[in-house]
Amino acid sequence: MSNMFHGPHAPAPRLASAELRQLVRQNSQLTAAIASTTTGVVISDPQLRYNPIIFSNPAFTTITGYSAAEAYGRNCRFLQGPETDQATLDQLREAIGARRTFHGMLRNYRKDGTPFWNELTVNPVFDAAGDLIAFVGLQNDQTDRVEAEQALRESQQRLYAQNQALEQRVRERTHELEIANAKLEQAYNATLEAWSRLLDLRDNDTEGHSQRVTTMALRLARAHGLSHDELIQIQRGALLHDIGKLGVPDAILHKAGPLDDQEWAHMRKHPVYAYQALSDISFLAQALDIPRYHHEKWDGTGYPDGLRGEQIPLAARIFAVADIWDALRSDRPYRQGWPEPKVRDHIRGLAGTHLDPQIVELFLGLSGDYEAAS
Repeated sequence: MSNMFHGPHAPAPRLASAELRQLVRQNSQLTAAIASTTTGVVISDPQLRYNPIIFSNPAFTTITGYSAAEAYGRNCRFLQGPETDQATLDQLREAIGARRTFHGMLRNYRKDGTPFWNELTVNPVFDAAGDLIAFVGLQNDQTDRVEAEQALRESQQRLYAQNQALEQRVRERTHELEIANAKLEQAYNATLEAWSRLLDLRDNDTEGHSQRVTTMALRLARAHGLSHDELIQIQRGALLHDIGKLGVPDAILHKAGPLDDQEWAHMRKHPVYAYQALSDISFLAQALDIPRYHHEKWDGTGYPDGLRGEQIPLAARIFAVADIWDALRSDRPYRQGWPEPKVRDHIRGLAGTHLDPQIVELFLGLSGDYEAAS
């Protein structure tokens, strides 16, 4: 029994205290259990200098490669190496000095020089009088677990880095797409403005009308609380509101005198021509209400479909007010533009017949701003 406790090559009386030897002799069952456990167990004697090891079990040899004889009489520091964490060692020394339990993970080294992660628990043992008689160290090789956790952390770090790189690329790509979309939208708007100017040039009586009426319609739409996307569609539809007149012969469009019934029938088709021309252009799909319905009237007497009231899309009802305002305020070859009070009175008189009464009320409340814009 004493040989197992002290190691095969060193006699017990030389190092172990009498109390500790007596404790082991009286607990043969405990000694047998310690010998058979897979947890490495070392016992050191604090009553001797340097707390030398006086016992190590076979599991300690399995873990470290050191036999009981090789470990006997040595301080446990011989398992330390260059990668042993100094902070953890300081905690261990502090616990031993304070005679309290220590638990931690140390990077130790086997006899062959290979490192391993040692999960170490050191417990002080006191006799009945309260005197410290031993330190018992329990060692478990946690290398596989620690390395698996480290591999998992490294994998997570790589995944995190990859995700960060991917998110950055997505942000960059999104920014690139936003810039491209903005440029494309600018190109669309520039194209629409060019078309509207060409339309105005074709009709000498309405030069600048498309730009002015678009500005007016947008201000009224904002006052009505329409969203940014809805404003974009109103802008596009307003710029192209008369594009259907490209389908009307010049002889009718520029006729000096009044149009006969047949010519009026032809002229009244220009909203349908506009719809037919634009309906296959995807980015204008939401902007067709104004070109198609801006000649509809609140009382149902308009064209081309004879819609009435709220059957008429809101964008077309807004635009109709702005269109009449600009038409009457602008100079034409055959008349001067009307003064503002006369136009206001005229538009007020159209509320409920030609125009949506609510839009008229809103428009007249903002007419000063429109006057400045025109």
